[in-house]
Amino acid sequence: MRSEWKILTSSEITVSSIIMAVLYLTSGYNYLLFHTLVEMSIIVVAVMLFMITWFSRQTIRNNYLLFLGIAYLFIAILELLHTLAYKGMGVFPTQSANLATQLWISARYLEAATFLIAPLMIRKELKASSTFVVYTIITTTLLALIFTGIFPVCYVEGTGLTTFKIFSEYLISGMLIGALGLLWRERTQFEPLILNMLMVSIIITVFAELAFTLYVGVYDFFNVLGHFLKIFASYFIYKAIVVTAFVNPLDLLSRNLVRKDHMLREERERFHELFQNLSNGVAVLETRDHGQSFLFRDVNPAAEKLSSIHKNEVLGKDFTEIYTAMHGNKLMDAIHIVWETGEPILIPELYYRDNRIEGWREIYVYSLSSGEIVIVSKDITKNKELERSQEKLTEMLMVINKILRHDISNDLTVLSMSLDAFKENNDPHYLEMSHKALNRSFNRIREMRKLENVIANQLELKPYDLQKVIAEISKNHAIEIEIKDTCVVMADEGLYSAVDNIIENAVDHGHATNIEITVNTENDGACSMRIADNGVGIPADIKGYIFKEGFRYGTTGNTGLGLYIARMVMDRYGSITVEDNQPSGAAFILNFNISKKSEAAMEKAVPAV
Repeated sequence: MRSEWKILTSSEITVSSIIMAVLYLTSGYNYLLFHTLVEMSIIVVAVMLFMITWFSRQTIRNNYLLFLGIAYLFIAILELLHTLAYKGMGVFPTQSANLATQLWISARYLEAATFLIAPLMIRKELKASSTFVVYTIITTTLLALIFTGIFPVCYVEGTGLTTFKIFSEYLISGMLIGALGLLWRERTQFEPLILNMLMVSIIITVFAELAFTLYVGVYDFFNVLGHFLKIFASYFIYKAIVVTAFVNPLDLLSRNLVRKDHMLREERERFHELFQNLSNGVAVLETRDHGQSFLFRDVNPAAEKLSSIHKNEVLGKDFTEIYTAMHGNKLMDAIHIVWETGEPILIPELYYRDNRIEGWREIYVYSLSSGEIVIVSKDITKNKELERSQEKLTEMLMVINKILRHDISNDLTVLSMSLDAFKENNDPHYLEMSHKALNRSFNRIREMRKLENVIANQLELKPYDLQKVIAEISKNHAIEIEIKDTCVVMADEGLYSAVDNIIENAVDHGHATNIEITVNTENDGACSMRIADNGVGIPADIKGYIFKEGFRYGTTGNTGLGLYIARMVMDRYGSITVEDNQPSGAAFILNFNISKKSEAAMEKAVPAV
């Protein structure tokens, strides 16, 4: 039997055991954190269940699942309010545990009633919008009763659960047992796997309710046990509907209706339309030669756009023939693992580049019952670029904050003390100390302006002609600068700061009198720029530190920000390294990332300004 037809796989058992152990330890460390994590996981599953069923309501023919999915949105709302009202959260004015307990028992009544009524909906016409309105009214009424003080008290501080609360848990358990019987009566309307997981979920929920009749304090063992059982109950609901909805969507249909040929054709047309209109790229691969090759069987329009391919040109061709840089890539490893085990694999981040496309992707790989492999791809390139920019921005802001709080503050302290000492002793040495402290502050402010300029100009990268950039920068330096060859690279205004700081470092600290800049372009389009000077060079023991913020060497009073700014800027375009120049001096190597935009924009490069 294929592993996806099992209620729990061995890997799921292992992972769930680890999660349960971590949660149990969390409950001992901080019960409020444990409770919040558990409740939020249950809420997420409930919302996912609603979204899947709601947006698939036109194709779902099993009214039980549709009714259940709509109800879980309102159960999630009550669960969320229960979580926020829990003792110690401090969201609501009351410090009593009664409010959270009332919200909890109202959610349980709503859930039990839903399971009890759902089997009765299978053979009736169910209008999703009407069901939504009814649950809205019920939920609003429950909240009104609770927050106006009409709802019965469920918990008394110092005493524990009230009789109403305990009786309610027993009543809810009875309702769930009744729901189990009604579900079994309609078992022919479900695929066996879905039926089994729904029944297991209800049974576990019954035991959870019984556990919640036994606790005295909101932090005691039976409360913890009840929450663990609720996690398992939610997970089986998740397995029954959410996972099944993605892996085997047709399992959500009534068995009897699916068997009818005209309904099957109708559903195929609907899923084909869904396939064609998905925003994520989807490719279906046919396995050949016992997993040695994977041929394109189908691709949707989003995949064509994402990968710059045409469906008619790739059908029947091997996957690696189209994605030429895929050999040795972890996506190929994932495809083989999915083919061998049948277990789906999610790759949260995958970078791919060939002569046609480049970028970051989120990949989900799974297998169909036919043995075909499905690859769902989402473009996350912009998200990765934004994430990287935010990290760099945070680092820069921390540097600015450090300079303001520490470096300039220290210099002002030295300046003040030196002037006071000069006033008392009339010693010119103290004036010199004041002058040095003042110059250091001016230098730091000047470097901070450059850093601020780098932050402000982190815009979309555009093509820049390196020769024009160097020509503009050379106007700022009274030194001989030679440039050989040129190249168009993707950059922004920060490029000027990076190159200018390297040249300034060579002149001020390396005492260079000549700078030679060489640009190299490789066959694959990669571009690098070598900035070499004839100065004193950089000692070998500090080469690994010169790009770090605040690193200083020598007695020149430099701020330690110039090369740090150069590194921060080049991180956006590629990388920067340093090596010895011959016969003397230092050479900085600026490597720029390959970009199709730069190759296509040689004549449209941004001019120096």
